[in-house]
Amino acid sequence: MRVDCVKGEWQDENCFVLTQGNQALVIDPGAKVENIAPFLQDKKLVGVLLTHGHFDHALFLNELVKKFGCKVYGSPYAHDTLADHRFNQAEEWQIDAKVQSLEGDGVKRLGDFEVQYFATPGHSPCGVCYKIEDILFAGDTIFNSGIGRLDLVGSDKAAMIKSLEKISQVQFSRLYSGHGESSDYARQKRNIAVFLRFLKRAS
Repeated sequence: MRVDCVKGEWQDENCFVLTQGNQALVIDPGAKVENIAPFLQDKKLVGVLLTHGHFDHALFLNELVKKFGCKVYGSPYAHDTLADHRFNQAEEWQIDAKVQSLEGDGVKRLGDFEVQYFATPGHSPCGVCYKIEDILFAGDTIFNSGIGRLDLVGSDKAAMIKSLEKISQVQFSRLYSGHGESSDYARQKRNIAVFLRFLKRAS
């Protein structure tokens, strides 16, 4: 499986294009479709995955769905976040694409891709992490050297603690975040332990 990162238009967001054979997945379409499309040449786009509904991670979702006719998957709460500017962090923005709900934790087969998904609210009530092969796509739940902001509408520190505890039990080789550089399992095991101590002490 090949993973390409396409930089988004706002806040240096990471949009990921996964390709395998003649199929592809897109995670968090915050990048322009014209910048994503070259990676999809001769590929069938079997789905779009949303790690959460903040506008910088889904800014070009409508255009991508219109061009490729693909389905969108995310948290059961993703559509509410996408539709409400108080939660999606955008003043004027409207998403028309319907989000197919991924309830709780589970596995979803999208073409040749086996997608393991984990509900990880905290930064946003609709946070989801995806494990595909040995790679974890964490959105804004956790970064190379930090975690997602907890001062936004819909953020929840107690939920973030539970989500980090859940991620600490997931085995992966690399972690790709919604912003910044990637990291590896060993680094995140250390980071998560530190973040949990800090959050619990500050509770």
